[in-house]
Amino acid sequence: LRRANATVGATLPHDGSGAQPYRLSLLSSVAGKAGAFVFDDGGLDFGVDRLVEARDAVVFFGAADPSRAVAITSTTNTLNNVIPGTTISLNGASESPVTLTISKDTAGIIEAVNSFVEGFNGVVDELNKQDFYNAETQERGLLLGDNTVSQVRSGLFNLIINPNSELSSTFRTLSQVGITVGEGTKLEFNAEKFQAALDSDPDAVQQLFTLQEIETDDDGERTVTARGTMIRIDDFLRRMTDSIDGTVTQRVESIDSQVELNNRRIEDFNELLDLKRARLEAEFRAMENALAQLQSQSSALTQFQNSFSSQQR
Repeated sequence: LRRANATVGATLPHDGSGAQPYRLSLLSSVAGKAGAFVFDDGGLDFGVDRLVEARDAVVFFGAADPSRAVAITSTTNTLNNVIPGTTISLNGASESPVTLTISKDTAGIIEAVNSFVEGFNGVVDELNKQDFYNAETQERGLLLGDNTVSQVRSGLFNLIINPNSELSSTFRTLSQVGITVGEGTKLEFNAEKFQAALDSDPDAVQQLFTLQEIETDDDGERTVTARGTMIRIDDFLRRMTDSIDGTVTQRVESIDSQVELNNRRIEDFNELLDLKRARLEAEFRAMENALAQLQSQSSALTQFQNSFSSQQR
């Protein structure tokens, strides 16, 4: 029942009663006070009830005394620009001041880093499944020696092991914050060393992972001048998997082309085999006919010889 570009929509909810179960519900698609509208029943007395009043959320920020605080309004129950980097959800009205305490979620940060390490090792496992050789069983992976697999593996480990030359802060390698390459070329995470680095210089740790500095020239061109290691890894994977010119994408397309070419060759070979089979079958039938004729002639000669011998007697 909602008309295109209309700010008010109508629905017909069913209340479960017997005689007249349907109700008409009108709801504005615009949040807050701006979504208020007037329903005029033309004096017919439809018995309309206002279930929700259109109004903005109001918060007094900065002081317990409303007369000294800053009044902040929002059409939704979410405030995004009061404290930089923080989203405040308004769950209900309060008659007493509410204290908002913002603290560093160290446990969450450590869990996120550990998840990255586990994800990285999962990628290494998958690469190893496709690129391996067992000398004892002579078993080999499907992509053994494939150059693209080598590029992905070496590119990832170079970003993990080598210092980040784009950074000038305290930490420039992941090993400085507890992420190292251990047994089986798997990443190992030392949470205690990471915690110590985070306590000593949290800004440097953040820059090591997520820094992204962008400069804009006079023509409005934006250039990335410095990236944290996670940003560099993300950029590397984007280049590898780009849907148009990504290295992995092009390799997949190359393999698909090879498969298609081999399928066409198989079809051509099957056609040649069918032709050769038909020719051999025709030659075999001709040979059978020749043998049958020879057998018939041999039988005739035998009968003639027997007849000739009986006449001589």
